[in-house]
Amino acid sequence: MSGKDERAPAELDPGWKSRAVQGSDLERVGIEEVCALTGGVDMWHTTPVESVGLPSVRMTDGPNGARGEIFGTSRSTCFPCGAGQAATWDIDLVYRIGKALAIEAKSKLAGVLLAPTVNIQRSPLAGRNFECFSEDPYLTAVMAVAFVEGVQSEGVAACIKHFVCNEYETHRMTASSVVDERTLREIYLLPFEAAVKTARVQAVMAAYNRLNGVFCSEHRRLLTNILRDEWGFDGVVISDWGAVHNGPAAVKAGLDLEMPGPPRHMGPHLAASVQNGSVPESVVRQAATRVARMVRSIQLSGAPVAKPGDPEGSEDSPAHRKLAREAAAKSLVLLKNEGVLPLDSANLRRLAVIGAYAEEPAIQGGGSAQVRPHAVSTPLEAITERARALGVDSTGGIEIRYARAWEPKSQIPSADPSFFKPLDEVGSRFVVEYFEDAQLSGNPVRSEAAQHASIAWAGLPEGFSLDRPFGARWRGTLQVPSSGEYVFAVAASGRSKVLLDGVEIVDNWTAPVPGGSMFGATTRERRSVVVLEAGREYSVNVEFTRDPTFEQSLPTQTPVTLVHFGLEKAERHPGLGEAVELAAWADVALVFCGTGPEWESEGFDKESMALPGDQDELIKAVAAANPRCIVVANCGSAVEMPWIERVAAALMALFPGEEFGNALADVIFGNATPGGKLPFSIPKRIEDCAVYPGLQPEGENVFYTDRVFTGYRYFDTRKIEPLFCFGHGLSYGQIEIIDCKILQLTSGDSQSQRPLTASQKSAVDKSFPATATYFGPQVAMVQATLENRGRRRGAEVLQVYVRDPQSSISRPEKELKGFVRIELDPGDAAQVQIPLESRDFSYFDTGARDFVAPSKHYEILLGFSSRDIRSRLVFRLE
Repeated sequence: MSGKDERAPAELDPGWKSRAVQGSDLERVGIEEVCALTGGVDMWHTTPVESVGLPSVRMTDGPNGARGEIFGTSRSTCFPCGAGQAATWDIDLVYRIGKALAIEAKSKLAGVLLAPTVNIQRSPLAGRNFECFSEDPYLTAVMAVAFVEGVQSEGVAACIKHFVCNEYETHRMTASSVVDERTLREIYLLPFEAAVKTARVQAVMAAYNRLNGVFCSEHRRLLTNILRDEWGFDGVVISDWGAVHNGPAAVKAGLDLEMPGPPRHMGPHLAASVQNGSVPESVVRQAATRVARMVRSIQLSGAPVAKPGDPEGSEDSPAHRKLAREAAAKSLVLLKNEGVLPLDSANLRRLAVIGAYAEEPAIQGGGSAQVRPHAVSTPLEAITERARALGVDSTGGIEIRYARAWEPKSQIPSADPSFFKPLDEVGSRFVVEYFEDAQLSGNPVRSEAAQHASIAWAGLPEGFSLDRPFGARWRGTLQVPSSGEYVFAVAASGRSKVLLDGVEIVDNWTAPVPGGSMFGATTRERRSVVVLEAGREYSVNVEFTRDPTFEQSLPTQTPVTLVHFGLEKAERHPGLGEAVELAAWADVALVFCGTGPEWESEGFDKESMALPGDQDELIKAVAAANPRCIVVANCGSAVEMPWIERVAAALMALFPGEEFGNALADVIFGNATPGGKLPFSIPKRIEDCAVYPGLQPEGENVFYTDRVFTGYRYFDTRKIEPLFCFGHGLSYGQIEIIDCKILQLTSGDSQSQRPLTASQKSAVDKSFPATATYFGPQVAMVQATLENRGRRRGAEVLQVYVRDPQSSISRPEKELKGFVRIELDPGDAAQVQIPLESRDFSYFDTGARDFVAPSKHYEILLGFSSRDIRSRLVFRLE
């Protein structure tokens, strides 16, 4: 046993935090070192101040895994994505995920976790929906508080993001979110407010976009008037990576730390502004003090401090893998079930597993949320192993056959160099010519040989500047090995095109569309199909230009410049026949479909709700061959399901993390009950959504014309039938509400005069923690008794909605204001209590600049989804 005292700093010394604040006093530090504290030292570290013994603190990305300092070097547990976590509707589980992520962050020597992401899922097309919890601000707020409390219970600072109204990726660096005050307060600020007031989050990340014309990193009303003055936030405001445009304006607005480093606008650059008087020294010292205070707090809590280059850990924790499996199972949403699930192993002899996602599942989305997971449990492996185990005691066992059927890819692979004639003994296939103009006119300034026509430059080639026009042309001779149709494709960080024998065949030059790969660093890929003859020589030119004077639709501000030239032989429906034959052979056909990081990622938005490629056709064909068809939709957000009426069952797996396979096997074989509920609505078509067609910018603006009618609020109020409604999800049990009532609470009854911690939230019923107050005293308590009248264990989420039938202003038909998740064995019953507070009945009055509840009578709706309302209660608000 070591002599180290293992108690937390608060146990050793209750006043440690206030002394940590005093310890960060920078009064005796020169202004140069003070300014330096407002900028990072590199990609992930704060700047140390050696003169006062202030160390550097490392940050790490991590909504679904604490990745560490560098992409792809160390491994981390990959938990379900944000939407998957919210699909559990399990407060305690999300708290435990936050705690586990903090432990893993510490193994990476990181003291700040850049999570959670609490932007609202306005549209099914938003590229980063999977990172966000929900379309509903209340569910998002509850999940955010639980997550933040879990993270910070380990001494790691959570950094909630992206503040605010960053619900799109297209032009996110420049576009302005145009939002009215009431909508801003009721929908988009709510999760941040809850995290600040209840969870005491230590850091907030300012978003890339503008809010009503002003960059969020320079928005004084947002960062100071609302965040600090109104809500009492005393932590650090950190910029999103590269989101600062004006250092003096940002620090005066309330931004404390520019990331990444070395900073472009704050840090040492502020010294001149202080010296010439344009920025008061006190403002910079205040920002630096907040950064230093956070560093001291992390240090004294026992969380690690680290400098660049310090080694990271990669422990594969059995406890975290077990938690990831539990979370994945609870996140699976059973959309439809006509009695085929759970699989009856006693009568199942032949099981067809179809689709590439069974073998290579999409466990996470793309962008900064990605981690390098430990060993991934794939559905095909887990189902095969489970079937083999069942065969030990059953006659004959279960025979499983697999057909890959469809190849998931969003981009045509880079052209195979062997298709092109070699130019020299080292295998060069192209001559590359470089130009100092945007039209590739005149003579090139230099040329060289290259093996590929796809390339990534950190900036541009040596001798060229991002501030001036630049062009390049690749010339090669093509000889394909076999005759047939070939697909040509090109995408780039600028304008591009492909010419075959001098004729333009792919035009990504005239009207390029942003939102391609690598965080949106390229345009979307353009393709063309051409018939080629084997043995014949074709001249191929790939042309690219990058010009800072072009319109803003091009990703010319990214630090990486990419050109992608794709070429492959066209193949249509390569596995459809095999899949149909296998489905006809089987007792049950299990079909996997989905998206993945190539389609859902930071940096670009989705083009449509449709599943990529021929997956819809595949599912329809399999369902026609076998009516006992089960579909597993492995995607991070809503997709169209034109086959839903033809299949016997459907599960939605929302990027479920590295334990996906084991969790899915648990659910489909009945070892675990599906209990996930949709955290968003699935519309029948994108045109039914309130935001259509306004997700992406019109000019420089994204108009939030849906106002407070996001998601189910719009469908309910406009009487539009979704494919699957918000909060929907089936179970194997049959849980019913057998009794319910609402109690008026007086000030003496309320336990909520102060924010509640995660442990206090469980006090009403230790087995089934319900949502608790965030913004004021409780005024009512919903009590309900639920009973499982089915023959199997079941999971259910009792959802409480508030409706104002007397409102004199436009309000949603109903709004979620409380919930509790329960699991019951057959015949068991449980009583639950869900508190409501005065603000749950309120709307934001822009005249009064406050939340008000002028009506006296409200309806309290209890049910199992936004459309499955089982009980209605009337409540008089005193």
